[in-house]
Amino acid sequence: MRDEPQPIGKLAGGIVNRIAADSGRVKQFPQREDQMNQLAQAPNPGDIMESVIVKGDVGKLSPEERSRYYLEVCKSVGLNPLTQPFSYITLNGKLTLYATRGCTDQLRSIHKVSVEDLTETERGDVFIVTAKVKNGEGRTDMAKGAVTIGTLKGDALANMIMKAETKAKRRATLSICGLGVLDESEIETTPPEPRGRRTREEIQAHAKHKRDETRDRIPTDLAQITSLRELERYKQEVLTPEFMQTLGTAQFAVEEMVASREEELKAEDPVDDSIEPDSTDAAAKSQFVRDCYDSISAATSKPELLTWWNSKDQKDARKRLLTDSERQSLMSRVFDRCEEIVKSIVAAG
Repeated sequence: MRDEPQPIGKLAGGIVNRIAADSGRVKQFPQREDQMNQLAQAPNPGDIMESVIVKGDVGKLSPEERSRYYLEVCKSVGLNPLTQPFSYITLNGKLTLYATRGCTDQLRSIHKVSVEDLTETERGDVFIVTAKVKNGEGRTDMAKGAVTIGTLKGDALANMIMKAETKAKRRATLSICGLGVLDESEIETTPPEPRGRRTREEIQAHAKHKRDETRDRIPTDLAQITSLRELERYKQEVLTPEFMQTLGTAQFAVEEMVASREEELKAEDPVDDSIEPDSTDAAAKSQFVRDCYDSISAATSKPELLTWWNSKDQKDARKRLLTDSERQSLMSRVFDRCEEIVKSIVAAG
């Protein structure tokens, strides 16, 4: 049986009481002046309790105490700390916890949280989703997720609508489970803190958040790429070797998505600008154009003509030798010849 979920403030109180009690214990040292000075300079457990419970700031905890606090919070709500359900962020000068996607996913499973209803509304340029959820005991709760859509269209608008739905579901999950912490999706719209010296935990949490944000955006980015040259630039600027190594096992899925998009772009074969024509061999170019027109004129059936046009050797030669306008002109001649062949067949029939 799992313990009944409690509000984060109450949880923090019990957790910090234990941590502060440990911090306040004075060990029996020999009465030497330097050791007494060290004890005198130790942080007051009461100040630590006030900082965490009242102000919600865990920045005053030592690294060891902060780790223990993290583990105790995870334990109190039944979360696996190895999956990093929480990360740290500095808001209004205070270091505090926020829930990651892994946190809400685990909470849904533990407390059997299901979505009962989703409603959508718009206020000006803001799109709002209200999620109603129910836990395994039949208790219900509601929360909203809002995003700015402005004049967005197409995939960009679709992504923001899905983000609002995700935000509403996660906030409702945290609410019904009694966790009064920010969700990962809310961090994106939180104003940045003034620049200053950050702790190692803050730097690591920020870097992880940026990696996760880039990773989640990859499918949308790939869908918006329309040429092999653009895809190659995306791989060089975004999918760097350093970034790919941080993905762990997800690296293979990303590589598969990139390879699949590359094949799609090759199959679509719009006039591709990934290979520049070679203008140094004018004689070869002239001969190639003459051969093309001869082949087009000599074709007697549409399938024969299209098979020749779509052959790999023909495609590679066009990309290597012809400019954009020259390829378009040659393609127009192919279409004209196809119409001529169809008309001749109709006339003969």
